[in-house]
Amino acid sequence: MEFGRYDVDWGREWVAGRLPRAPLTGCGVLAGNDEIALGILQAAQDAGIAVPRSLKIVGFDDTRLASLVRPALSTVRVPLAEIGAAAVAALARRIEERDKPAVKTRLLTRLIIRESSAKR
Repeated sequence: MEFGRYDVDWGREWVAGRLPRAPLTGCGVLAGNDEIALGILQAAQDAGIAVPRSLKIVGFDDTRLASLVRPALSTVRVPLAEIGAAAVAALARRIEERDKPAVKTRLLTRLIIRESSAKR
């Protein structure tokens, strides 16, 4: 597991740092967000690594760009509107009832399988 910035450039840098040490062929990557995944996708393609045949990539967030790039990016969809509504409700609860403990809310995510991780 590695950590970095949540942007396209970091995804590209991650690939550049990995390639001299080990080939990425036969691997799968779950990126922290779709932007990192897009950087990984671009850098892999620039290095001649076939996605998804040699490298499978999954992002996180299901941004609009995920379905527009080629190959289309598999991603984990998070319910952003529900997250916002739950956060506002939790804040309102805390303001009204300061002494009550915080409440944990779980929301469902969904894996959206597109070309970047599909079997070939």
